[in-house]
Amino acid sequence: RGLLMILRYREQWALWIVVNILTISLWAAAWLKNGETSLPLLLMYVMYLCNSVYGYINWTKLVKRHSGK
Repeated sequence: RGLLMILRYREQWALWIVVNILTISLWAAAWLKNGETSLPLLLMYVMYLCNSVYGYINWTKLVKRHSGK
């Protein structure tokens, strides 16, 4: 039961990675068109992407640790 919960959360991180990549592309396009006004939001979503990748890696390690027991 615990392993299934871990796998479900790991999939959630993968979804957030995709969402963040799409959002970054939208803000990058706005930044290229409008200039500096969109840069703070672009950087914020880059940090969100970093957080999502970090979360996915940690959940993957947790799955491996629990499946080895």
